[in-house]
Amino acid sequence: MYSGKQGYHTIKNTVISDKEKYIHFLGLTTQGSIHDIELLRIEFDPKFLWFSALECYADLGYLGFGTDFNPKALHIPIKKPKNAELSAEQKTFNQGLSRLRVKVENAICGIKRWSILCQRYRNKKTNFDDLIIRIAAGIWNLHLSLS
Repeated sequence: MYSGKQGYHTIKNTVISDKEKYIHFLGLTTQGSIHDIELLRIEFDPKFLWFSALECYADLGYLGFGTDFNPKALHIPIKKPKNAELSAEQKTFNQGLSRLRVKVENAICGIKRWSILCQRYRNKKTNFDDLIIRIAAGIWNLHLSLS
C-alpha cells in the first residue's frame, strides 16, 4: 500500500555522556536503521575491556551490553513482559534510572540546539554531517565549561 507520504532519512550517533552532561564520546553518523547495540559493537570492539572500570547506565536499545562489554556495573531498565505489567518495585526502579539517564538526554538536547542538526539539509560533501555534529558537541562542551 502506498500512502504518498515522503519518508524521512534518519541518522544517528552514539553519545557517551556523564552526569554533568559533558560529552566524552560522539560516534560517527550512521543510518537510523542500525540498531543501537550493533552500532556500539562497531564503534567499540567487544574483545577489549572498554567499559570494565565504569558504572554504565543505558536504555533498552542496549540489551546485551553487559554480556558483550562486561562493565563494572550496568543499570538498564526492566523490560515489560508480554501480556503482563511491571510490579510497583520494577516501575520504581525504572523511574529511578530514568532520572539519572535524563542527563544524557539533556546533553543530546544541548547539541541539537543548532538548527542545522534538526532540519533537513542536502548533504553534498563527504562527512559533512559528522563535522556539523562534532562542532555542535564541542560548542556544547565549551558552554558547560564556561558556566
